[in-house]
Amino acid sequence: MTAGARFRGTERFELLGRLGEGGMGVVFEARDHQRGGSVALKLLPSLSPDAILSFKHEFRALADLSHPNLVSLGELVIDGDDYFFTMELIRGVDFLQWVRPADHPARIEAPSADTMQVPLHQLEREAPARRVRAVAREPRRFDERRLRDAFGQLVRGLAALHGGGKVHRDIKPSNLLVEPTGRVVLLDFGLVADLDAARRGEGTLVGTPAYMAPEQAASKQVGPPADWYSAGVLLYQSLTGRLPIDGPAHQVLLRKQTDEPIAPHDLVEDLPDDLGELAMHLLRFDPAERPSGRRLARRLGLPEGEPASLDTLSSVGDAVPFVGRLPELRQLAEALADAGARAVSVLVLGESGVGKTALVRHFLDGIGAQRAEGPVVLEGRCFERESVPYKALDGVVDELARWLGRRPRNEVEALLPRQAPLVAQVFPTLRRVEAIADAPRSVDVLDPLELRARVFLGLRALLERIAAARPLVLVVDDLQWADADSLLLLHEILRAPAPAGLLFVANVRVSDDAEGVVRSLGIPGDVRRIPVGRLAVADAEQLARTLASRLGAADAAVAAAIASETDGHPLFIDELVRHTVIGGAHPGERRLEDALAARLQALEPPVRAFVELVSLAGAPLVHEAAAHASGLGASELARAVAMLRVSHLLRSGGVRGQQTLEPYHDRIRQTALTGMTEEVRRAAHRRLAVALEQVGGADAESLATHWRGAGEARRAAENAVRAAEEAGQALAFARAGRLYRLALELDPGASA
Repeated sequence: MTAGARFRGTERFELLGRLGEGGMGVVFEARDHQRGGSVALKLLPSLSPDAILSFKHEFRALADLSHPNLVSLGELVIDGDDYFFTMELIRGVDFLQWVRPADHPARIEAPSADTMQVPLHQLEREAPARRVRAVAREPRRFDERRLRDAFGQLVRGLAALHGGGKVHRDIKPSNLLVEPTGRVVLLDFGLVADLDAARRGEGTLVGTPAYMAPEQAASKQVGPPADWYSAGVLLYQSLTGRLPIDGPAHQVLLRKQTDEPIAPHDLVEDLPDDLGELAMHLLRFDPAERPSGRRLARRLGLPEGEPASLDTLSSVGDAVPFVGRLPELRQLAEALADAGARAVSVLVLGESGVGKTALVRHFLDGIGAQRAEGPVVLEGRCFERESVPYKALDGVVDELARWLGRRPRNEVEALLPRQAPLVAQVFPTLRRVEAIADAPRSVDVLDPLELRARVFLGLRALLERIAAARPLVLVVDDLQWADADSLLLLHEILRAPAPAGLLFVANVRVSDDAEGVVRSLGIPGDVRRIPVGRLAVADAEQLARTLASRLGAADAAVAAAIASETDGHPLFIDELVRHTVIGGAHPGERRLEDALAARLQALEPPVRAFVELVSLAGAPLVHEAAAHASGLGASELARAVAMLRVSHLLRSGGVRGQQTLEPYHDRIRQTALTGMTEEVRRAAHRRLAVALEQVGGADAESLATHWRGAGEARRAAENAVRAAEEAGQALAFARAGRLYRLALELDPGASA
């Protein structure tokens, strides 16, 4: 029985129907009973180690990206043998059905199954069939208005993906759905790759032959130009109704190395010159001759300034250059040196977006460049929106599987402890390592606790053996999202006597109670802390100058003013530089609030209203209450939260449980509230009060604040009295007195 036929959903996700099936997964429509509304649910059909690795990578590839033309992902769940993730439910037709409605009935088509992922040498090399040129031109059958708009949205979405350091590698009609409103959504990221990995090439042919770029068809290095070639195939097909190079897959792959397609003007009458020329330009054999996203934006006539907005919304680290942090880098280097004698742990602490990840990334780049046989670095990240066993170390073990898979078999066999097959039972991606897959499995029936103890012991022993041969660095980003099982496993790996040669580095987001967060992690042994704060003045000015020079401007006085206004916060420096240079801010108007206000104003009205709502809450707002108060549908809300979180306007909180939302920084809160009229503010207070009462668990003082803001003095007074009574019971008499006075001010007839 296939996974798709066996899967019946979960208590939270009720299956409503099957939407499509392909080699990369089975997609269902499901109802989310926890958050309400319908979602698309993609189930992994194969439990092979490679398939599991690719499936997790597909979800994580978009964790730090958000754009209206990229599908918004929900949560990754691993429950026994069921691997699935959720995403927004897109109801629409594929790209060709939208732009050539006369050729297609209006229906939703299952994803095409012609994606390939095979070694190049397996393809049969036959002589390509002789190409026959058309004699008579056909009348055009595409909707030009729809095509121009939809293709422009594809350009925006792809530019966002490339700006986030990713290449899709499988652009085709079935991976682009268009909603009835005309919104184009790029989906199916099963073959997405980081740019560095894609450019290295992998000896494997991946993609759909008809849409592959010549370099991709030859399994050579690929980058964004390969996706632009595929977009050119799509544009050509939209204009002409046919593929530029067609035939059996192996012939198409060979012909892409030698043949040029027939010009669209030779096939279709009355074709717009610019679109036909653009298609041929995108189909150039040489990747360097294809237009970039910004050049495409200009050729398509997108609004002035649109190319600048093509930059993706992505997390800090990739977009902002690294400057300064010399004391912190020295501390990391000292920890690595000391780890030669005993295991050392380093917790890099700081608020969201201040540069923790960039600091560790810069340190790792440095130690990797020192020598060919440098430290073994295994990196992972603890993702907030994942329900994955041992999720803090899941990515680290995936990297371990990749590293072992590249080593000679005899070397791997020397490293493996006898518990290795048991470790692979919990972390299936390790079974892609031949020496582990072939190792004899224990036939003992173990108590679950005993089994877990042996798994922990086996992973520790494996890491200890690697560290004995070469320095070993384990890196986990966002450790604050770790689950209890992950922390138990970490404790086992790092407990005394901890393995010599091992350095464990974790980035931990903290705000006020750093001590409490560190204490909750319970990392044993030699644990060092590196707080990462705002940049020093000189470093902040250097960052401002560097960012401004990227945009074609450099002024020392402007850089100094920006550094001062932003108080050395890297993200806000980037924000204000863009506002100053791209937005053309007047020299006397370089205020961070102006930059933030401009960005909030550029949001869609419902999304901007959601930011204002969360800002008005005055405290972290539980997700369920935010959903009730916003009035947004499940898919709209998920997309808004993802975009606002990635663009650092909102941030998530909550400790391994109920998710909360709050403004990323108090200056964002202040800017959002400044833009609200009194009428809008009053209505938002009412929605918050009603939502908090519906969800339950809200403190009485918060309810009093929101009912007061809504103009409901009596209900505000009732909650103020309740809050005062609770304060009195806790012996907080000053607070109780303040709340009683508030109740009397609101309702002089109250019984306070």
